[in-house]
Amino acid sequence: MYIRVRVIPDAKKEYIEKISETEYVMSVTEPAKQNQANKKIFSLLQTVYPHAVRIQLVGGAHASLKLFFITTAGTAQ
Repeated sequence: MYIRVRVIPDAKKEYIEKISETEYVMSVTEPAKQNQANKKIFSLLQTVYPHAVRIQLVGGAHASLKLFFITTAGTAQ
């Protein structure tokens, strides 16, 4: 399943807002330097999708709009 995430780095508070089944807005306190914000987004996605076998960033590594592919136990790769 593909998930789009709009990221707000270097925020005062962390939050996750679900826009639709495949779209989120996530605010993280980590800066967008040295991959810190991306690492935190991976951590937050693991809490949203606890049964995920693999979470892969497929687009937007250096952008505020990111595309992730999430594989769950019953999903073929």
